[in-house]
Formats: sequence, C-alpha cells, structure tokens
Amino acid sequence: MLIVVVRALIVVVVLLIAVAVVLIVVVVVLLLVPVALIVVVLVLIVVVLVLIVVVVALIVVALVLIVVLVALIGAVVVLIVVVVALIVVVVVLIVAVVVLIVVVVALIVVGLLSIVVLFLLIVAVLVLIVVLVALIGVAVVLIVFAAVLYRDWETDRKSTRLNSSH
Repeated sequence: MLIVVVRALIVVVVLLIAVAVVLIVVVVVLLLVPVALIVVVLVLIVVVLVLIVVVVALIVVALVLIVVLVALIGAVVVLIVVVVALIVVVVVLIVAVVVLIVVVVALIVVGLLSIVVLFLLIVAVLVLIVVLVALIGVAVVLIVFAAVLYRDWETDRKSTRLNSSH
C-alpha cells in the first residue's frame, strides 16, 4: 500500500507539475497576448505607413504624369505653332511667286507696249515723211502752176498791149 500511496503521490506531483506547467504556459500566453497585440498593432502601423508611402508615391507618379502630359501638350502646341508658321511661310512664298509672275508679266506688257509705241513712232515718222513729200509735191505743182499762169498772163498782157496799139 505504501507503493500505492507513493505512486499516488508521484501521480499527484506529476499532475501538480503538469498543472504548474499549464499555468506557466497560460501565464506566458497571457503575457505574450499583449505583446502579440502590440506586435500586431505595430505591424498594422507599419502597413498603414507603407500604404501612406504607396499613396504618396502614387500621387507623385500622378503629378509626374500630369507634368509629362502638360509637357506633351506644350510640345503639341509648339508643333502646331511651327506648322502654322511653316504654312504662313509657304503662303508668303506663294504670294511672292505670284507677285514675281505679275511683275514679269507687267515687264513683258511694258516691253510689248514699248515695241508698239516705237512702231507707232516709226509709223508717225513715215506718215510725216509722206506728208512732207506730199507737201513738197503740192508746192512743186503750185510753183509750176504759178509759173504757167505767170507765163500765160505775161503773154496775154503783151498781146493785149500789141492789140491796143493798132
């Protein structure tokens, strides 16, 4: 029976040790729960901070994209201005070519008109020469006619004088 009692005492001591171990484990777990909660809270804080950093990074990326978009819009505006300037230059060149063509045509017309005026001057000089020749011819005819009239008059006067003396 002593063995039974010793065995019972050993069982009780083992049970007491087991209960003590369980109590120690419970105490350790109870002590670890707040630490675990603190760790979870710290992890959550770190996660929130990481999310804030990610959001700030996203905002920075969005701002960079906006700056790039504004730069692209500026580049497009500059390209449009350059294209408009090129169109204006082309229009000015076309106008200059048209003006040059008009000037060349005007010079050709002036040259042709000069030729026509020169031709008309030559014709006028020829007409004047013809008129002069005609006037000289008329003068010669008048002189001849006057000479014939004078001769006839002289002859007629002499014959009248001779007739009157008889």
